[in-house]
Order: sequence, then C-alpha cells, then structure tokens
Amino acid sequence: MIRSCLSRSRLLLLATGLLMACAPARPPLLLDLTHSFGEETIYWPTNKPFHWEKTDWGTTAAGYWYASANFSASEHGGTHMDAPIHFGRGRSTLDQVPVERLIGPAVVIDARPQCQTNPDYELTVDDLQGWESRHGRIEDGALVLMLTGWGQRWPDKTSYLGSAADDPHLPGSR
Repeated sequence: MIRSCLSRSRLLLLATGLLMACAPARPPLLLDLTHSFGEETIYWPTNKPFHWEKTDWGTTAAGYWYASANFSASEHGGTHMDAPIHFGRGRSTLDQVPVERLIGPAVVIDARPQCQTNPDYELTVDDLQGWESRHGRIEDGALVLMLTGWGQRWPDKTSYLGSAADDPHLPGSR
C-alpha cells in the first residue's frame, strides 16, 4: 500500500520532518522520516555535535516545578532541509522559502540499488525517465524525493557518513 500510495502523494515539509498523505480517495498516510535530536544525532563532520545542559530542574523557592535547559546544535544534522543559500550566494534562507513551495504532488524515486554500490550516488535524468516510463509523466511542480535506504544506517555515524574521516560519502552529498 505504501509504494502505490507514495507515487500519488502530497508532501508537506514541517520543521520536524516530512509528513505524507495519500490522494483524497484514501485515508491519510503519515510517514515520519525524522530522527530525534540528541547525543546520537549525526552531524556534518566539520560541525559541532548536539549539546544539551540543564539550567534549572526542580522545585523553585515559590514551590512550583520548573525545568529548563540550554541546547545547541549545528544546522547540518539529523533530519533537516538545506536552504537554497547553502550552496548559492544570494539565494533564499530557510525562513524566506514560502511554505507553498513545500506542498504539492510528490514522487519517490527508489535509488536504493544504486546507493548500495555507490555511496556518492546522485539522481540522474535516466532515473527520472525510468520512473516516468513505469508510472507516467512527473507532474509540473512536483516534488521529487530520492529513496536512498540510508536511514537503515542510523545512528551508526561511520556507516551513515560512509567514512570515519571528515570526508563523508552519502548519496547526493557530492
């Protein structure tokens, strides 16, 4: 059911991850693609990891419970969306991307076999044309998602990044 549903799904990107819903004739399908932020979160090797520190934790002098903490994290870790400015001077920051640009018809290109043999695999025109030959033309304005299978490597940092060094090899990163 998931495979047939995903090809006709609508995509909504929220700050915490991706939620997918099937075409209106079917009940909604929610697919959580996120990982929790914490000590196991994988970050780009040159960035600082997640840090969390309690600041207040207990009953106050006034007699009520108060819990508070500070946290910091790199923007390039866990489930996230890269803003256009990430690789393009003068492009939009994430807060400048209208939510309407993140909602629309979506297709999922299964590139797991290619990614298994090439950790630097990037989607090709042949992949898109192959998908279209099996499922029909990709709608104008559709969001194209690449299924890499890389999530099964989480949270093993070396396996996920493809290297113990500061030179990651993961699909679409080159």
